Amino acid sequence: APELPTTSELADDKAERATSPSLSGQRASSLTSLSSRGRGKGNEKEVDHVVRILGKDFEDTALDERRDVLVLFHSKGCELCANFAVYYKRLALRFHELGYASSAGGSLVVGRMDLTNEAPPTLGSFAAQLKNLPGVLLLPAKDKHPPYRFYSGVSKVLEMMKWVELESSLSFAKRPLPPLAHLRDEEKPEYRRQVAEREASRRDAEEKALEAERREAERQAADKRRREAKAEAKAEAKAEENA
Repeated sequence: APELPTTSELADDKAERATSPSLSGQRASSLTSLSSRGRGKGNEKEVDHVVRILGKDFEDTALDERRDVLVLFHSKGCELCANFAVYYKRLALRFHELGYASSAGGSLVVGRMDLTNEAPPTLGSFAAQLKNLPGVLLLPAKDKHPPYRFYSGVSKVLEMMKWVELESSLSFAKRPLPPLAHLRDEEKPEYRRQVAEREASRRDAEEKALEAERREAERQAADKRRREAKAEAKAEAKAEENA
């Protein structure tokens, strides 16, 4: 079976620089499957905490009323799927580490279904709603009926985690997500440093823009005064000629 990229790829320059793909990419009918990523020698196989769901097991897993179920639909050869999977696996890892995921004893199943050789599930209006890949579906424990909830935002781990919290029935009822839930404690100082740097850079750019606007306004005012003085001198000279 094809593998999703590992969460360690979040540190890879290509993954970091990649734009967050919208979840309204290619049409599902034109896609084939999520490609695997190679690993160098010595790399340990990483546990990704994403449950692989087969078509024959989909209803038993997704319609379990004891679980909130999150499913990524992907397909081989879909570049957007491969890019998005990095963020999805990070989401699964953080839900596991925070104890919300079923892999850690929680009530949230974080799964994936490869549509390379399987048709999408036939649940009510589901097939009509799954128009593009990648597609992320949430089936809350207490609402397994259409219209189905598909994620439509950008591939930012924290935003996706907040959406899952908002739409779920059971997983976060007693314990909401903590601040900066997408980060481990040891990652937060660096994150805050980067945010502070970006904010400082933004303020510096705004100050420079304001200074440039001030100088341009002063230049235009000086030009106006020179034109007015020149026109006034010309009028006075003409008046003297006519005197």
